[in-house]
Amino acid sequence: MKWENLTADQLHDAVIQCKKTVVIPTSIIEKHGHHLPLGTDAMINRVILAKAEETVDFVIAPEVVYCQGSETMNGQGTIAIRGDVTLELLENICDEMYRNGFEKIIIADGHGGNNHLIPYFAQCMLTKGKPYLVYCVNTWYITDEEEKELGDKYGWDDDPGHADRDETALVMAYDESLVHMDRYDEKEPHYFPGLEWMGENRIYAPANWAISRKNHVTGRPDLACRELGEKLCAVHARHLARQIALIRDDENALSGYRQFLAQRHFEEK
Repeated sequence: MKWENLTADQLHDAVIQCKKTVVIPTSIIEKHGHHLPLGTDAMINRVILAKAEETVDFVIAPEVVYCQGSETMNGQGTIAIRGDVTLELLENICDEMYRNGFEKIIIADGHGGNNHLIPYFAQCMLTKGKPYLVYCVNTWYITDEEEKELGDKYGWDDDPGHADRDETALVMAYDESLVHMDRYDEKEPHYFPGLEWMGENRIYAPANWAISRKNHVTGRPDLACRELGEKLCAVHARHLARQIALIRDDENALSGYRQFLAQRHFEEK
């Protein structure tokens, strides 16, 4: 049930049918090497959410692609929104979700650059005392056993993470015509040398991702195929559908959150 495809009456009924649960997909527009489209993260989110919706009812809010993308600002096509603007936009969107009847708001993120920002946003909602509860999930969910099964069959990606085997395969599952493997050169170095010490010693610098990835590619996109993409989509969608169903059917978290809000202020015993 995509928000924009529903009539006002249908949306009213969907609020009740989905137990006041809505999913907001977040991603980014950014460079993904020479072979993948700028909207890769958004496309992957779409195909996973569409698959998840086959097994569980939930409303999909219009996707948010204007998010934090500072680490890929050195790539042509990236649209990087300031963090403070992204936080304010997300709050405004969540407020609108609540005004339309939703109380459980799930942010389903498909962009690694949001990994710190989205949980921080949800944490900030505690201090603001919002009447709704924000949940954070990542559309990339796979167990070690599932990853091993796919790796043994389709080949192991040596350093996955961006425009790699899995992202390339998932875009193939979305629309194979958008993948241009003829533009990928496996001999082209992916990394600037001499920066391994940061990751090896768990040291973070704001630009460590950007300065270490030379062409906005990691891993082995040459291992990708549509069949792998479809299998990955099924795995991610199964986990996402389970997470959404757990949130939709639970009342304890929302009740506990409201108790927390009521107990924030000092009271005489």
